[in-house]
Amino acid sequence: MVTKVKTNDQAEQDITRLDIMIGLMLKNKIEWDEINSHRGQIAQRLNSTTTASSDPLDLKALNKSARRRLELYEGLFYILQTQPEYLARYFARIKDVGLSETEIKKFESLVMTLFSYAQKRREEYFLLRLLARAVPEEMRPLKVVSEFGKGTYIWSRVLLGYIRGTKERKFLRDIFAPLIRQMMGDHALDLECDPAIVSTIIDGIDGSYFSG
Repeated sequence: MVTKVKTNDQAEQDITRLDIMIGLMLKNKIEWDEINSHRGQIAQRLNSTTTASSDPLDLKALNKSARRRLELYEGLFYILQTQPEYLARYFARIKDVGLSETEIKKFESLVMTLFSYAQKRREEYFLLRLLARAVPEEMRPLKVVSEFGKGTYIWSRVLLGYIRGTKERKFLRDIFAPLIRQMMGDHALDLECDPAIVSTIIDGIDGSYFSG
């Protein structure tokens, strides 16, 4: 009897946590794999079938504590989405944290998940705001422009993940293809593409060149 009581108490805690995770998934906060993994752990503990409620995705089924926790998560995600300065500052300082490549990839995936992989216009807009804010944050401590081309940045990795989408690739092709064809037709044009070399050249150009 004691064993059964402990099993039931553990199962109740697991199901409450699962309800929270499902609620977050419905709001595009976490990935399905994480929920599926937790569901498997519950099944192993119970080792038997359980009767589901009429609507297992109903957030009203959460208890007061779980609902409050969900509200706090929603507030945190909303702030991180709509106020880019927080993630932008972390982007600029993440190289000082000493994360491994695996941890950095997980962080990239977390950022893309936070913005629902830019599949909707709202999330796409906020993701682009974050990337635009991250660039000046990286440039702020630099003394010369050439240093910027030598660095590696989290925002650039997130940007690469963003533009790999089919919609984004078509958009970039439509914008840049005509310009690239025009540039390729100008045989006198210097097509140096190494950012370190280009930035060094820019540093050496007198300001009057641009004003003229």
